[in-house]
Amino acid sequence: GVYITWINYFSDSTSDIYLQHFNSNGTKLFGANGIKLNSNNGNYFSSVKLCVNATGCIVCWAGEEDAYKNNMPLRAEVFVQRFNTAGEAQWTMGGIPVSTVNSLRAFPNLISDGSNGVFISFADTRNSKLDTSGNFDNIDIYAQHINSSGNRLWGATDAIITTATNN
Repeated sequence: GVYITWINYFSDSTSDIYLQHFNSNGTKLFGANGIKLNSNNGNYFSSVKLCVNATGCIVCWAGEEDAYKNNMPLRAEVFVQRFNTAGEAQWTMGGIPVSTVNSLRAFPNLISDGSNGVFISFADTRNSKLDTSGNFDNIDIYAQHINSSGNRLWGATDAIITTATNN
């Protein structure tokens, strides 16, 4: 079988993300329309990532709130959710935020930790300022380890992977 995700765009500021599991015969296992992942109908601006094993899958996505200032989102977040093979959410509905630091986050990547949890890396603006052109002067890469219970294991401030100043 296979797990797939897709984004339904309703407008420039509203979209929903879905997950479906097909068995090897092509039968839908998560209902006719799949499972809606997000809970707030925000604007989802990056691809959805999957990590699959025999117990189900972990899905990771990025989204932004509908509140903007100077054409920039006031908050953008990376979410993660684990589903068992029956399509039941194992963590908080709508996903859990990968980080709780006040910043904009996007472009997640994930890999299994081998114990039904994941390591997730993401772009982050917590150390950035907007330059005169309205661009961030610095985008850092952070990571977080989420265990099988949905707990963050690398602290409240995440683990910094690299810092890079854009010039």
